[in-house]
Amino acid sequence: MWTQAGAAAERALEGDRRLTALRVRCASAWRTPADWGEWVLSLVEEGATDTDTLRAIEAGVAALPVTALRGVVERWSASRAPALRRAAVWALERDAGPKRGWTPERLAALRALQADGAAEVAGAARAVFPPREMSAPGTG
Repeated sequence: MWTQAGAAAERALEGDRRLTALRVRCASAWRTPADWGEWVLSLVEEGATDTDTLRAIEAGVAALPVTALRGVVERWSASRAPALRRAAVWALERDAGPKRGWTPERLAALRALQADGAAEVAGAARAVFPPREMSAPGTG
């Protein structure tokens, strides 16, 4: 019942770009994490990059199970849309959260995002508090 209601709400909002942020919230309530990640990828690559939509995506990332974050980071980091690569930074930060840490794989993903050609992506990734694993020996 819950998924049907979420899907119906998402469909009802589909035609109005002013309500895309609400549509993202509805989609995150009923879609599986992998499906939601792919749906968001399509949505953003089609041009839905207003501030409210990106904030809704950030909230959706915060609600994802940590086991889904790696796939989201990988897919979004490879997107042609800078806004989605920026959202990958949020997902990566969450993936490296408490009791998960900055594994070599996560550090490599962070470095790649820090070197991104889009200022909004590279700047956000460089603002991630430097994990001690990236610190020079003897500095942290």
